[in-house]
Amino acid sequence: LKPDETDLAMAKKAKNIGGKRKRGSQKAEKRARESRGQIGQASLLQAGSRAQRQGGGLPKSGAVIAPKDAQKAADLRKGKSVSGRKPVKKAPAKPKVDEFAGCSKSKKRKLIKQEKIAKKNPKFDTVVDTNKLYSELIDSNKQERDCEGLVSQILKRVDDSPVPLSTFAESRGGSRAVQACLKWGTLAQRKQICEKLMPHLEVLATRKYGVVVAEKLFRYGDKDVVSRKGNKVKSSAKSKGENVSKMTLVLTGAVLKKLAFHRTSCRLLNFVYHYLTSESCKIPNAKAHQRRILLELCLNQAGRAALEVGRLMISNPASIPSLKEVLHRESSVKIDDELHGSIVSHLHEVCRRTVDKELLLFQMWHSVWQQFCSVASESQLEELANHAEEGLPLLLSSRPGAEAMIRLLGVSNAKIKRHLCRALKGQWKTLATNEVDYVVLMRLVDTVDDTVLLSKTMFAELGDEVRALAFDKHGSKVLVHILTMDADPKRRRRVLTPYELGQLETAAPASRKELSLRCLEVCPKVTTKLRAELDNAKTVAEFAADVNARTVLVEYLTRTSEEAVVAALLSAVSSALQEGTELDNLHYVLAALTKADKEGLLKLGGDGFSSRLWKVFSAGLAKTVGSNLVYVLKLMLDGPLQETVKKGCMEQSGQLQQGVHARKEAGGKCSEAERFLATVGATAPASQAKAGKRRASSVPGPDVPAGKKRASSLPGPGKKPKKARKSV
Repeated sequence: LKPDETDLAMAKKAKNIGGKRKRGSQKAEKRARESRGQIGQASLLQAGSRAQRQGGGLPKSGAVIAPKDAQKAADLRKGKSVSGRKPVKKAPAKPKVDEFAGCSKSKKRKLIKQEKIAKKNPKFDTVVDTNKLYSELIDSNKQERDCEGLVSQILKRVDDSPVPLSTFAESRGGSRAVQACLKWGTLAQRKQICEKLMPHLEVLATRKYGVVVAEKLFRYGDKDVVSRKGNKVKSSAKSKGENVSKMTLVLTGAVLKKLAFHRTSCRLLNFVYHYLTSESCKIPNAKAHQRRILLELCLNQAGRAALEVGRLMISNPASIPSLKEVLHRESSVKIDDELHGSIVSHLHEVCRRTVDKELLLFQMWHSVWQQFCSVASESQLEELANHAEEGLPLLLSSRPGAEAMIRLLGVSNAKIKRHLCRALKGQWKTLATNEVDYVVLMRLVDTVDDTVLLSKTMFAELGDEVRALAFDKHGSKVLVHILTMDADPKRRRRVLTPYELGQLETAAPASRKELSLRCLEVCPKVTTKLRAELDNAKTVAEFAADVNARTVLVEYLTRTSEEAVVAALLSAVSSALQEGTELDNLHYVLAALTKADKEGLLKLGGDGFSSRLWKVFSAGLAKTVGSNLVYVLKLMLDGPLQETVKKGCMEQSGQLQQGVHARKEAGGKCSEAERFLATVGATAPASQAKAGKRRASSVPGPDVPAGKKRASSLPGPGKKPKKARKSV
C-alpha cells in the first residue's frame, strides 16, 4: 500500500518547522502512518525483531503487508498473544547490592573512578598496591623499617601481575617504585632489576618516566649499600662494573644514533656521557667509551672507517683518539684534506640537527659545538649562528657551550645579538658572577656595536650591583675588562689570565666599531657607578683591603685619576697608621698606584701620588716599615724620591729598628724590613751579621801562628780531610 501523500506532508511539516526539529514530530508521523494501517521500514524491523523473540513470525522487509499482518504486528508491540501463544514474561530484576554502602559521597566517587580506570589500564591495580609499599619504603621517620623486605615485596607483586617489570616502569607510579627499589635495595636486588630491564633499555629511554629508571640503572647497577641514614643512602662500587659495562655497550651503532637525536632519550645519553668520567664510575676504559660515543655521533662513514673505532674499542681502547685530536689532526691516523673537509661538513650537519631536535639543553652536545666552532670556517659559523638564533642562550649552561658562544658572537649579526641581549633580561648579574659565563659578558662588550642596546639591557642591571660585582671573584673581572679595554697589552696581562685573554682575542669580523669610540661610550657606564660607591674613606678602605675589589679600585683610579678618591685612600692609610689597625692588606693598591705614577698613568694635579703617600708614611714610618707597606717604600727608592726616603729613614733609624724588633718578637716576618733598612743604611741585615760571625770564627787567634788553622778545624786521627768544594 502506498502511503497517503497528504498525511506524509503533514508529518514532515510537523517534523521540521523553520529548520528545527519540533518536539513530538516522530510520534505525529507514526500516528499518521498507523491511521492508514501502514508501517514504516523502521517499525517493520522493530516489530520483526520482537516477534522473533516471542516465537512469532513476520514477512521479510520490503514485502507487501496486509491489514491483518499490520494488526498482528501492533498486537506484538502491545504484548498481546499471537497465534494462541502467551507472551513470555520477563523475570523480575534482582535488587542491586550497593557495594559502596557506608562510604561517603566523595569516597564513592573515588572508588567508581578507580574501577573505570582499572578496566582500561591493566597496570592500575599493581601500581595501587606498590604505592602503599613505596610509601613505607621512603618513610625516613621509621628508623627500623625493613628496606630489603619491602623491596622484595614490591618486586614479587610486580612479578605476580600480568604486566612485566619493563612495562610497569614506564608508568608514573611504577617508575617511582622501581627507582626506590634501586636506591634502597641490596646489590643482589639491584642486579636482579638490571637483568630484567637491560633488554628493554632502548624502549625505556624513550619513555617520559622510563628514562629516569634507566639513569638509576647506571647509577646503582653495580653498587652495594654502605649505610642508610634518614632519607640518604651511601653506596660504593664493590664490583668491576659488569652491568654498567654491558649497558654501555648497548649504546652503539643505530641504537646510539636513535637515542642521541630523541629529546627524551638524549637525557639518558647525556647522563651516561658525564657519568663515565665521574669518580663514582668504576668500569674499565670509561674514558674510551666516552670518546667512542662522540666519534660515532660526529664522524661520517668514511671517518669511522679510517679511524676503525669499533676495532680499536675491542683491541686497544686506550688508543681511541678524542674528537678534538681528530679535528685538529693530532691523532696517530693521518687524515688528508678531503677527508677532513668531509668530516667538518658532516659535523656541521650534526650541529644543525641538534637545533632542529631541540637538543641544546644537553651539555653533551655543547662539547660537539665547541670542537666544531674551533675548526669551522667563517661562513659555516655565520650560517650556524643564524640557524640557532633561538637556542643560543642554552649554550651558557656549560663551559664548552660558553666557548662556542664566544666564537659565534664574533660572526653574529646585529639581529642575533639583539635577540640574545633581550633573552638574558633579568639574568645579567647571575651571568657576571658565574665562573663560566663571565667571559661571555666580556665578549659581548667587545662585539656588540649597539652600545645603546647594552646600556638598556646589561648596564641597566649591572649598574645597581656594581659593588657586589667588585667584591666577586668573576664579577670584578668584567669591571676590570671594561676599564682596561684600550690599555697596553702588558698591563692587561697583569689583571687578566691567559685563558681570558685568549678567549677575548678570537676573531670578530662582524664587529666594526673602533676601539677608542667603544671605550668612550662604554666606560662611563661603569666609572659613574663606581664614583657613586667610592664616596668616603671607609668604603675606599674596604675596596683596598679586598682581594678582588682592590684591582677594580686601581684600574678605576688609573683611568680617571679622581682626586677625591685618592684623597680618601690616603686618609684611610693615615687613619690606619694612627689607630694601629691592619695595614698588610693595603700594600697591593698602594704599590700598584706607585708604579702607575712612575709610568705616568696616574695624572694628578700638584704633587704626584708618591709624594703624597710619602708624607703619610713619614708620620708613622716605624709602623710602615714593620708591615707589608715596606714593599711600597722599596718602590719609592727606584723613583725621584730616593734621597728623600733614605734621609727620612736615617733620621728615624732607631725607631725603625725597634719597630722591626717588636714585629719579630710578635712572630711576624721581618726579612724584607731588615733588607730595606740595610738598603737605606739604617742597619745591617741579619745575613751579613751571620757571615761576619763566620768570618770571625775562622780568623786565627793570637796564640795560633799565621797560616795555620785552629785544632778544632783540623781532621781527627784516622779521618781524611774534606775535599775542597768545586765552584759552580
